[in-house]
Amino acid sequence: MKNLLGFEKWFLLLSILFVVFTFIYISEFDTFNNDLDKNLVGAARYAKVDRRTDQRTEPKITNGILQKPKIISSIDHKTQLNNEIKPTCSDNIKNGGETDIDCGGDCGICAGDYCGTSTECKSNSCYNNLCVIIKDLCKNGQKEDFETDIDCGGICAKKYEQLCTNNNQCKQDGDCSSQFCLPAEKKCAPPEIQSWLDYDYQTSPGPAVNKAVNEIKNEVQITNPQATLKKITKFIQNNVLDSQQLLSSADKGSKTAEDMISNSELLQGCTDFGVAFVAIAREIGYPTIYVDTIELDLHKRLKNGCSSVPPNGHVFVNVYFNGDWRIYNPTQGKFINPVYGVITYCSDHNGYGDTCYIYNCEEDSGVIGPEGCYFYNLDADLEVKTVVITEGKVRKGVSLWDFGVDNRDHANIKLHEEYGVPYQYNYCSS
Repeated sequence: MKNLLGFEKWFLLLSILFVVFTFIYISEFDTFNNDLDKNLVGAARYAKVDRRTDQRTEPKITNGILQKPKIISSIDHKTQLNNEIKPTCSDNIKNGGETDIDCGGDCGICAGDYCGTSTECKSNSCYNNLCVIIKDLCKNGQKEDFETDIDCGGICAKKYEQLCTNNNQCKQDGDCSSQFCLPAEKKCAPPEIQSWLDYDYQTSPGPAVNKAVNEIKNEVQITNPQATLKKITKFIQNNVLDSQQLLSSADKGSKTAEDMISNSELLQGCTDFGVAFVAIAREIGYPTIYVDTIELDLHKRLKNGCSSVPPNGHVFVNVYFNGDWRIYNPTQGKFINPVYGVITYCSDHNGYGDTCYIYNCEEDSGVIGPEGCYFYNLDADLEVKTVVITEGKVRKGVSLWDFGVDNRDHANIKLHEEYGVPYQYNYCSS
């Protein structure tokens, strides 16, 4: 009985302890679940994006306890999302194996990086061993190899319509805003200049003219206008001009340039020289105007109703280069600057008296090329002569025949008729 009571006492004690521990366990389990629920609610709250800072919070729960959130920027989040999307070479994102946005790696070499061929570049353009974007180089203020002038012509004209203006370098008409590229000088020019490359029957090129052109091209760089024009003069002087000067005024100017260049006996004097010169110059590619002038003392006589047989004057040419018309004396190979304004003229080499008079050298805006007064002297004559284009008369053309005459003699007759004076010796109305 005594042993039984001892056993019951221990059993009762153990039962009490079991109840106590069970109660404690159940209480702790409920507490854990409540904390977990709270953590999950907090996690959801932390997972929201703060629109003011454009940041995203990423919650983390360890052993049922909410850890301090990690702050992740929207950029990092975007990168994380991008990495989950298959990269392409046109998604405007730097991803995959790219070294910059949509270039590098399998997408082609980036602009500014070394290249060997254009196909290696993302831009499909390799220039000076660097991948480039051509459109950007067409507006960088520098002359590139694929341009004809600074930021114009070449690829820039063809792809981006960046055309060159007058006097810019060009290679073809399409490089120029005027759609006209000078064939010899390779510069853009106004479209109206092109007509002075045309020829009439007197200056039409044939085998002799073409042979002369080829010889001159072999001896000079034709993009150099001064050197080219002087070379034309030398060619005519050395190969064509008849120094004996036996032809009459009726014979001079009566032949074509082709005839005169193929037979040197037919070319004498400044009229023939001028016709041959303009034919060669135009065929080389320089716009050229035949210019017939008279000396001021002859102009004075004609104005006073007196004739001059033969009249005194000289044939010049106007040649277009470097963006302007220039006066050139083809027989002497010299450039001349025109004179404008009031001058005093006292020439007496024609025997018309030594009275000086005033003349106003003017420009005629209605006539192409420079007018004014041209001062010159022959190599054998130190006297400075002054010539003008006939007042009120256009004495510029493609050739002598362009004036409606067929030789020098008929040109002189027509000149006198324009002043109302007969072409005869010693005639004077007063």
